[in-house]
Amino acid sequence: MLLNASVGDRRRQISRAVTPGRDCGPRMECMDSPSRTNRRRWQFGLGTLFLVFTLVAIGAAWCGWQLGLVHERQKLSAYIVAHGGSVYSGLELWGEAGTRPVSWFRRWLGDEAVGQIYLPPPEFTEGDFARVKHAFPEANVFPPKSGRSS
Repeated sequence: MLLNASVGDRRRQISRAVTPGRDCGPRMECMDSPSRTNRRRWQFGLGTLFLVFTLVAIGAAWCGWQLGLVHERQKLSAYIVAHGGSVYSGLELWGEAGTRPVSWFRRWLGDEAVGQIYLPPPEFTEGDFARVKHAFPEANVFPPKSGRSS
């Protein structure tokens, strides 16, 4: 009899043999079996996957952008000090009240608020002044004087 039985009949016979005493329909599993409920709980759609992936990618891009800003500011600050300039943090000049703080995330990455920057004339040009002003918008940047005073 098993040789003439269809594939569906064989599946029904196997499922009834595995779960004796349960009244499940011929094509559905028992709803109270733990494998069915656990498997169903963690399903999600392809649209949800794309949405989560997009949000994670946007967050990672923003973190990378902030990290790039912090590294640029640190390198530029070290370059200014190495070439005779001065970089003063806001805490050195005015304390907590006078500074425009950077965000907590950038502080966590190692950035700090800068109060004033002095650029000595022979080493820095007006182009350098624009770059420094763009990198440190919270700071008072004193540009190099092109003419000499007597």
